[in-house]
Amino acid sequence: MSFLSHLDLSHNQLKDTISKNIGQLSFLSFLDLSHNLLNDTISKNIGQLSELRVLRATDNLLYGVISEDHFSKLTKLEELSLGHNSLSFNVTSDWVPPFHLQYVDLSFCKLGPNFPEWLTQENFLILDLSNTGISDVVPDSFWNLPYQFSDLNLSNNQIRANEFYSLLLVRSGLELNFTNTLTFANNMDLSTNCLDGEIPESIVNLVGLQSLNLSGNHLTGQIPTKIGDMESMLSLDLSRNSLSGLIPPSLTELTFLGDLNLSFNNLSGRIPRGSQLQTFTDATSKGKLRSMWASNLQRMPG
Repeated sequence: MSFLSHLDLSHNQLKDTISKNIGQLSFLSFLDLSHNLLNDTISKNIGQLSELRVLRATDNLLYGVISEDHFSKLTKLEELSLGHNSLSFNVTSDWVPPFHLQYVDLSFCKLGPNFPEWLTQENFLILDLSNTGISDVVPDSFWNLPYQFSDLNLSNNQIRANEFYSLLLVRSGLELNFTNTLTFANNMDLSTNCLDGEIPESIVNLVGLQSLNLSGNHLTGQIPTKIGDMESMLSLDLSRNSLSGLIPPSLTELTFLGDLNLSFNNLSGRIPRGSQLQTFTDATSKGKLRSMWASNLQRMPG
């Protein structure tokens, strides 16, 4: 087995420990141990796998501390998926990883309270840091790198921003523009954090977004009037904020919208008629909208 390059043991019921001899598989480039019952620490020997490109061990019972030693020779690593375990990361603030990741899932691991500044890779496509105990401001360096997300999940933390726009926008001359990191984003989940301020009108320029979840924050002001310009939107959740004003009529232009949640805000007025939203006033309609939550909506008479 010393020449083994691909090892997939995922979706079984493997228990107990990970062999400490795993570091001897010097040709291993793909390792998937995910969705098992492994109850162990991750040996530092794994850091000797210099050919490793994919490391998956999500959804196990792994525990213990992950340090720089676990990655010492992983210069080719592109995917790091350790989510849904009881792992804690303990790396120095000035650590520069030897790898360039594209896919990262560290959800439900312990990364906080500080934002992990070692996650400054240039090739990110998918990043899931949900439920990681971060209670910090996302540093500017994170948004100003030349990568472009497809999927970004920072939900269920306590991420802060003085104003919501300052989290996602950068100043260019006298204008505020979205960072290049989000230009081609498909899915963005910043729900259940501590974001406040208004949703910037320029969010509608993220025309590639298919799913946007900003629920469970402290956002105020109105829903952007031109939100209907986000033509690719399939799911939109702005619930559990303090948004006010009318539901923009342009919302009816989101012809592919399947799920809409505006509940528990301070919105007022009528639900706009037409297109998708007509589904809820015309029993014969066969629109694509599967679910809509608009409870706590103050209706105008008439």
